[in-house]
Amino acid sequence: MISEREKVLKNRYLKNNKNKHRICRRLFRSLTNCRIVTAQIKEIVWATQEQKEIQFKLPEMPESKEGILRKDKSEFS
Repeated sequence: MISEREKVLKNRYLKNNKNKHRICRRLFRSLTNCRIVTAQIKEIVWATQEQKEIQFKLPEMPESKEGILRKDKSEFS
C-alpha cells in the first residue's frame, strides 16, 4: 500500500510536471510567434533597404572633382 504522504508527494510531483509542461508549451508557442514576427520584420527591413538603395543611389562623382580632392589632400600632407 502507498502511504498518504507518498500519495501527496506523487500528486504534487505530477501537478508540478503538468504546470512545467504547460509553461514550456506557452514559451515554445510565444517563441515560435516571436520567430515568425522577427522574420516578417526582417523581410520588411530588407524590402525598405532595397527601396532606399533604388531611390537614393548616389550619382558617381565626375573625375574633375576627384582630381580636385586629390590635389587638396596632397597640399595638406
